[in-house]
Amino acid sequence: MSDFTLSYADKNSQLWLRFRAYLEERLADARQRNDATQSELATATLRGEIAVIKQLIALDEDPAIATGDTRHSFVWAPGGVDPYGG
Repeated sequence: MSDFTLSYADKNSQLWLRFRAYLEERLADARQRNDATQSELATATLRGEIAVIKQLIALDEDPAIATGDTRHSFVWAPGGVDPYGG
């Protein structure tokens, strides 16, 4: 499976901003429902829903930050020195 990323324009489009707000509402609702007493199966299903929503929300994060792999991130030290020697 190939990596899917959103461009800068995608992340700032009205569609994405509306969709992300919708996802955040769904996540809050799912978390609230998860606090209720329910069967193990219902809890597992809800936790799966929460995981998928969180994955969708994370699409607009920098992939290096989302995965913890900062080897190729463009991070500059104070004074304009590239800490990676580039």
